[in-house]
Amino acid sequence: MMTNKLPFLAATAALAGLAPLSAQQGEGSVAVTASGIESLTIDGQLRFRADQRDPISPVTGMEADSSQYARLRLGFGAQLDSNNSAYLQLQESINTVGDGQGMATMGAVHQAYGRMNNLFEMVDAQIGRFEMSYGNQRMVSPLDWSNTGRAWDGVRVARSGENYKVDLFTTQPVEGQATPIGVTNQEFHGVYFEYDWEQFELDLYGFHRRMGIGFADDTFGFLLEGDYGQLDWEIEFATQTGDHGVGLDAAGNAFALGVNYDLGGGILIGGGLEYASGRDGKDDRFVPLYHFGHAYNGHQDMVTWSNLQDLVFRSTFPINPDWSAHGDIHLLSKAEDKDAVQFGGGAAGATTAAGTDSDIGTEVDIYLKGEMADNVSIWTGVSSFTAGDAIATGDDQLWIFFQIVFGF
Repeated sequence: MMTNKLPFLAATAALAGLAPLSAQQGEGSVAVTASGIESLTIDGQLRFRADQRDPISPVTGMEADSSQYARLRLGFGAQLDSNNSAYLQLQESINTVGDGQGMATMGAVHQAYGRMNNLFEMVDAQIGRFEMSYGNQRMVSPLDWSNTGRAWDGVRVARSGENYKVDLFTTQPVEGQATPIGVTNQEFHGVYFEYDWEQFELDLYGFHRRMGIGFADDTFGFLLEGDYGQLDWEIEFATQTGDHGVGLDAAGNAFALGVNYDLGGGILIGGGLEYASGRDGKDDRFVPLYHFGHAYNGHQDMVTWSNLQDLVFRSTFPINPDWSAHGDIHLLSKAEDKDAVQFGGGAAGATTAAGTDSDIGTEVDIYLKGEMADNVSIWTGVSSFTAGDAIATGDDQLWIFFQIVFGF
């Protein structure tokens, strides 16, 4: 059984044999050298975000509230030779909720791993704590929007060919990094296969997840995407089997359809449908893995990808080479009328209305993304949610946010 000591073991194993470092002062620069190392690198990120929700949850009678977030990441990389390397990334995140009330800080090792490429002239191997991202991040995402992000402790091996790549991994999700705290026996294992044709890309995957006693499921699926002229498209489907607790079978399904058309000059219009089945008797709803819901089901995070139908329309309008404006519309409803709405973090405190009303609501996201300089990026926007009849005592919500990132 793996423990949280694994990332430190990986970093120590990779770095322990290094000779002492020495700093040599030059003209306006500092050179760091160490015998037996080809190169040393340092990278970092300082990110600030502030937002306000009015009301804090889409429920009548609640007040507005604001939050502030800060995240510092500092990474150190060592290239030992052409095949072996190590990386350590430290992280400090700060959440301030409600005008300074309830401040929470978390210091952590976000990543710490060693890599051995061309191992036995067959595979590349990674051991320690690392991020994972597969496909279009609907199933597995490092969730960079989160103030902590996601990481996993474990081992991953990969083999690549001219037109394909296959990954196998056995891991445990890191508690407190966008995964549940206090849930024991967490495991996540899987295989991910990618094949690239000229106009099509096919991904096939199988994942096994365990989250506590009695909860263990398997998710199998595929992602097919391609392009034709000015049009690009994607189709993803996944199904689950296993157990979701006492008396509940993992029997959910999910699919996503998406299409985008390039009108020229960088103007894009598109749309799609994001679907995830609801609970029906002892057949449980589709329970998402480690998805990037913020990117797919609305910026306000009203819902998660479960018991959901999301008909979405998207658009992108370039302002100049550095800046672009975006507009999205989400028509949200329940997939299974008799099941509860699966709310996200932006709707904390909301409850499902009695009866079988399926209309969750409509969300409109308008946002601006761009760069102030080579290493300074900005993302800001406003979102409006109009509550539907599926939310008990539902109220409309306005959300405004501003984020700036300094990278080096």
